[in-house]
Amino acid sequence: MKRILINIIIIVIIGLMVGVIFISGYLEELKKINVEECQIPKWSIGDTWVYRDPAETYDKNYPYYMRVEVINQTEESYTTRLFNPNSQGFFDYEVIDRDTFLPIKGCVGKKCYEKHYSFLSGKLWPLEIGKTVIINTTERYRILSWTTETYTETYKVTGKKKINVLAGTFEAYKIEYKIKHNSSSYSKILWYSPRVKNYIRIESPPGSVFMELFRYSLADK
Repeated sequence: MKRILINIIIIVIIGLMVGVIFISGYLEELKKINVEECQIPKWSIGDTWVYRDPAETYDKNYPYYMRVEVINQTEESYTTRLFNPNSQGFFDYEVIDRDTFLPIKGCVGKKCYEKHYSFLSGKLWPLEIGKTVIINTTERYRILSWTTETYTETYKVTGKKKINVLAGTFEAYKIEYKIKHNSSSYSKILWYSPRVKNYIRIESPPGSVFMELFRYSLADK
């Protein structure tokens, strides 16, 4: 009887050890998945995102609001080409810093600019719910002549959920954005999808959809 009890105890201990090892491994895998989702996106040449304003009517001559395509990459940055079919074939571009995922220079319409950032409370990436990042931004831009302005940008990651856009249903992080310049301020909400590697909806002002993803293609898929 004593031997039977000892064998039962040994079996229970072994079972508990196996269970602990299994659970620890499972939690580690979940952690890896979560960390991977939150990391800064890695783009490839040819990655393309097409956006529409859901409230607009489109046709073959004006099939979308904006197309963003990665046309070049270096160790420090990505260059994207922005195309609006309603702008008579005019191409814009932006250079995105790979470490911050923020634009550092470009031309949009008649405005060309350069930006420099001073991070006051850490960086936005990796995304974590509850994280708030405050940035002092110095922008030098030209429309007719060069002008320099400084303003404060705030990014706050407030949640994560599945949302429906024109391109489908995606898990997305909700980022509340606010820019403050002198006595004025402006807010919008950005929805970022790890699967798409970009923003899938922009609400500007919050609660009013400015544009959302219509279709996309990734070179590594």
